[in-house]
Amino acid sequence: MNFREAVEGTPQLGPGAYRAGKQALGKSSKRVQCGSKEDRRFTGSVNLEEILNKIYPNDPRWDYGLGFRLDDGTEVAFWIEEHPAITSEVKTFLAKLEWLKRWLQENAQALWQLTRRNPKQAYLWLASKDVHIPKDSPQARLLKQAGLDYPREVIKL
Repeated sequence: MNFREAVEGTPQLGPGAYRAGKQALGKSSKRVQCGSKEDRRFTGSVNLEEILNKIYPNDPRWDYGLGFRLDDGTEVAFWIEEHPAITSEVKTFLAKLEWLKRWLQENAQALWQLTRRNPKQAYLWLASKDVHIPKDSPQARLLKQAGLDYPREVIKL
């Protein structure tokens, strides 16, 4: 199953949720890049925040899902949260991550499978502005303990 089929087959998302390439990321799409400059590797995207707002208005929802084709042709899912990268927001970010993992497992099995196929870090923090989390801070250690990369101003896949 590919990213488009997985998005369209998820009842809480449906066919109207899928966007070609990085379109669902809007203005932020410029800050998510392919290391080889091959944008065709981005197979589709979904704006979870926008679509799931009505279903989960009080939950800490994640922002974006992104389909990506690896060198061997395997399609995987990346999940990108655009959020202020400051120490006081690390716990909020981690709460959003836990929500996303639970939502994928309970409501989006096909997307969960694409996520689990990903040999890289599938959950990424896109800093909404500058990164203000010292790399030696307790908050940075919390991210590392959760198996996450440091927040980035530009994500290169």
